Amino acid sequence: MVSPRGQPGGRTSSTNKVTLVGLVVVAGLLAWRSRPPETASSRASPLPRATSWAPQPPPTDVVALGEKVTEITETVAALQTRLDAHVAGLPAPPLPKPKPPLSKPKPPLSKPKPPAARNGTDLEAHGRALLAAVGARAFPATDARLPYFLHLHKAGGTTVCHVARMSNKLRAAKRNCNMAGDGPRTLLDGVAGYANGQLDGDCAGRKRWAAKTAVDFVAVERWLDAGTALKCRRDFFFVTVLRDPIKRIVSHCRFERIPSARALGWLSAPSFDRDMLVREGTAVVDNFYVRSLLGADVYAGVGPGGVTARHAAAAMDALAAFDAVLILETLDASFQQLFRRLGWCEPPRDEMRQSFGKGDESIVFDADQTRRLVAANGPDAAVYAFAVELARTLEARLPPAPPAKCGRPAAVRRLGGNGNPLP
Repeated sequence: MVSPRGQPGGRTSSTNKVTLVGLVVVAGLLAWRSRPPETASSRASPLPRATSWAPQPPPTDVVALGEKVTEITETVAALQTRLDAHVAGLPAPPLPKPKPPLSKPKPPLSKPKPPAARNGTDLEAHGRALLAAVGARAFPATDARLPYFLHLHKAGGTTVCHVARMSNKLRAAKRNCNMAGDGPRTLLDGVAGYANGQLDGDCAGRKRWAAKTAVDFVAVERWLDAGTALKCRRDFFFVTVLRDPIKRIVSHCRFERIPSARALGWLSAPSFDRDMLVREGTAVVDNFYVRSLLGADVYAGVGPGGVTARHAAAAMDALAAFDAVLILETLDASFQQLFRRLGWCEPPRDEMRQSFGKGDESIVFDADQTRRLVAANGPDAAVYAFAVELARTLEARLPPAPPAKCGRPAAVRRLGGNGNPLP
């Protein structure tokens, strides 16, 4: 007996229609997902346009959807066949076994980059490579080069000046150890042009000025002379000290009496006054460390928000070339780099805690303002984290012999507000 359902127009024909509809749906989905991207200009113009777009393979999720539709269609057809066999009194054929998916999910084209790898630079990996190189560097037992101190404003540099000049009797410029033109309040009064720029990269010229002024401790409280750092390593022992960058900004604003709202305004509105570059403006709240380590061109030449991870990597390169890197939060351990590498004596602990005061402590940054500072100073945070590890690496390579003690002679006096010893 022939089932009427097997005749044309019966259920088998309907099954074929279902299968056909399913294939049409899949083809439509594939065509829709593979179309060229629509732009405002393509919507506006009815004319065909030349384009470099090439059809792309359908996304994995669309292929999987098509496979699922086909599987369901085949299952429906098999059930219909079993029903027809049951009506005709024939043995029911077995259902088809589930098919494995034809396509496997494809891995993403590239792994997501970590936050520190912006601008194509993996700062963590870069820092590890630099630390390995520093760890393999040979250090002399005692270094006789002239100290060149990069004093980063409000990061603990006054203490370094005090220990050099007052505890160890080194000769230094009177104004917080900075020669005119090298300090935050004397940029326009340089002995060699603005901020002593004519001495940048002139190793012999800088040494001549040191000899002429009878100093054996050179300090600059502004940006680093990039040319000097690059060319004069045989002549100078480079040292600096850093602290948490957000705490430095808060301390800076209190000391210079800058209201928080005004300081935050510099994150969006560029401010680079030549006379006030170290005291006020964009650079003091926007990645101050990176700008300072990369020299005058970056310090005042990159606008708000313009400091990138590539700048940070370059700043890490510059910092890794220093002979001593101190961290304010662990200053007792960090100072051992100077005591043991330069042969300085170690003063009593309270002599290693000097400053010109905390400034206006009524100036505060609320939680939202602090978040804005953190968001804007990511490159500085990376440089500071690297500096902490660099200090530990340098401290692990120090000569084992402990330094001599300075004692507290009556001649040792604290510094006044202008950087000169108090009477």
